[in-house]
Amino acid sequence: MVLRFELDNLTRHEVHRLLEEHLADMHATSPPGSVHALDLGELRDPAVEFWSAWEGAELRGCGALKDLGGGDVELKSMRTAQAARGKGVGTVMLRHLLRVAVERGHQRVLLETGSQDFFAPARRLYARHGFTVREPFAGYVPDPNSVFMELRLDHDRESQGVAVSTLMEGSNVLGRRVKAERTRRGWSLARLADASGVSRAMISKIERGESNPTAVVLGKLSAALELSMTALLSPADGAAAGRVRRAADTPRWTDPDSGYLRRQISTPGFPVDVTEIVLPAGARVPMPAGSYAFIAQLIWVLDGELTLVDGAAAHRLSPGDTFELGEPQAREFVNDTAEKCRYVVVVTRKATA
Repeated sequence: MVLRFELDNLTRHEVHRLLEEHLADMHATSPPGSVHALDLGELRDPAVEFWSAWEGAELRGCGALKDLGGGDVELKSMRTAQAARGKGVGTVMLRHLLRVAVERGHQRVLLETGSQDFFAPARRLYARHGFTVREPFAGYVPDPNSVFMELRLDHDRESQGVAVSTLMEGSNVLGRRVKAERTRRGWSLARLADASGVSRAMISKIERGESNPTAVVLGKLSAALELSMTALLSPADGAAAGRVRRAADTPRWTDPDSGYLRRQISTPGFPVDVTEIVLPAGARVPMPAGSYAFIAQLIWVLDGELTLVDGAAAHRLSPGDTFELGEPQAREFVNDTAEKCRYVVVVTRKATA
C-alpha cells in the first residue's frame, strides 16, 4: 500500500465521515470526561496541522499534530479507515507525523490514549516507536482511563525511525537490487516466489517500490538469493575505500512491522557486513532458518537487553555480551523491556559450524 499524505483543509466529506467514526468510537469506549478526541472545530485551530492519508482516491487514515509551544507537540486524531485495517496504515501515518515533527523542529511528541483493551494496539504501536509512559501534561489530569506517553526527538532520532532519508524512500534501492539479482540469475517472478516463499505479487510490489516489506520477508528473499540482508539493502556501489562516510549518509532501513532500525555501517565492498540494529521496546523480530544458511553471524549487544531465541533455547544478552550463531535455524530477536536495545551484527559469507 502506497499512501499519499496531504496537509488537509478539513473540507471533504470523506474526512468528515472518518472523524465522525473516530469520535463515535471514542465516546463508545471511554466514559464521559475521559474523551479527549478533537472535533472538527477544534481541529481547525491554527495550532493544529491535520494530515489525511490517501491510496489513490480512497481515504485510508488521518492524524494531527497540535503545537503546545516550547518545542512540544501533541499527537491527535490518529485513525485508520475500516477498509484499511490491518494493512499498516497506522504505522506509516505515525512515521509520517514523526518526520513532520522533526522537520518542524519540535523536540518532544506527547500523546494521550486510552487504558482500555480497545486501545492496546495503539499503545503497542507507540511503544514500538520509542514512546514511554509519563505523567499528565498540558492541562490533562490523572485519569485511570488515560495513558500519557512521550517521545523525545532530540535524543537519537535515528533510533526512533524518524530519519527523513531512508533506504526505502526515493531511490528504491531494495526494489532495484531485488530485480537486478533476479534478472542476473535469469529467474522469473514465479521462480523467486517458489524459492523464497514470498508471493509474486509482493515481489513485484517490492521491485516497483510500492511496498516496504517486513524483516521476515527480507529474510526469505535474502535466503533465496543467497545474499545477506545487508547486501540486499545496499546499492551496488558505496563509499570508496579510504574515504569518510558521514553518519547522515549511512544507509538505513526501518522494519514497518516491528519498527526496528538497521543502520549499515560497512559498505558493499568491505569483506564483512557490519550493521547496527536498534530494537524498540516491546519489539519482536522473527527470522527464518534460511536467512542463516550461507553466512556466519555474530551478535554484540551495546545498550539495553536482548533476548535471542535460538531454536529451543533463549539467551538473555546484556551490554558487552556477544553470541555467535551456529547451525541455521529459526530465530527470534526480542526486546521485552521498556527501553530500546542497540546491538551490532557482524556477518561473513562462510559456512557455519
